[in-house]
Amino acid sequence: MSESTRELLLRKLTNLVSRPDLELSDFESIMRHEVRDLIPHNGCIVGYGTVLPDQNQIYMNDFVAIDYNIDMLKQLNVNTSFIERPLLGYWLKGQRPMLVTVDNCQHIASPFELFEMSYFGLTPMLIHGQKDLCGHMSSYFSFSQCTADPEEACANLAIVMPFLHLLLTRVMAKKRTYQRYNLSTKEAQVMGYLCKGYTNKEIAEFLACSPFTIKNQVAQILKKMNASNRAEAIYLFNTVFQGE
Repeated sequence: MSESTRELLLRKLTNLVSRPDLELSDFESIMRHEVRDLIPHNGCIVGYGTVLPDQNQIYMNDFVAIDYNIDMLKQLNVNTSFIERPLLGYWLKGQRPMLVTVDNCQHIASPFELFEMSYFGLTPMLIHGQKDLCGHMSSYFSFSQCTADPEEACANLAIVMPFLHLLLTRVMAKKRTYQRYNLSTKEAQVMGYLCKGYTNKEIAEFLACSPFTIKNQVAQILKKMNASNRAEAIYLFNTVFQGE
C-alpha cells in the first residue's frame, strides 16, 4: 500500500462528507473502488443499528451489501442477539478493527458464526465500525475475504472509519426520509434538486425532461409531504433528515 492510495481516499471522503447532495450510490461507489484499493477484499456488508446490551439484543435498522455473498444475505437475520453473535459483542466491547479467521476466533465466535464463516467463505474477514455519541447506535462494517496484511488493514480501517461512519449515517438518514414520505426514486431526485434551490426549468435541464413534467412531480411531492409550498417541503425534508 502506498501513502498516496490512503491520501487519495481521505481526500475523496472529505469531499463527500461536505456534499449536501450525497446519495447512497456515492457511498457504494467509494466502497467498491477507493476503499477496496486501500483494503483489498471480495465483498462488504455495512449495517447501522440499535444496540441494547441490557436486553442482549441488536437491531439492524438498515444495511448495504456491496458485492457480498448472495446466499449469505438470504439467510441474514437483521434482529439478533449477542448469544447468536458473540463475535459482534466482543468487537463492541473493544471497538477496534479485527481481522478474523476461523482459527483465531474459536474462543470467541459461536458455532453458528464459525459455520457461517466457513460455509460462505467469508474469511479472512475484517470487521470494524463506530458507535454514535449516544452509545445506542452503531455502524458495523464487515469485509469478506480480505487479502491485505492484517496489521496494515486494521491501521488503515481505523483511520478511515470516522469518515465511513459519517457517510453511512447520512445516506441512511436520507433513505429513511424518502421512505417516510413515500417518495418515488424520481421524486427523491427532484427533491434533492429542490433542496439545493434549483428552479423547475433548471431541474428539467438536469433530468432531460420538460418543465411541465417537473411541475407535476413537485406538485405530487408537496401532496405527499402535506406541504403548502416548496419552502415548507424543504423544511420538512431537512427536519426529518437531520433527525430533529
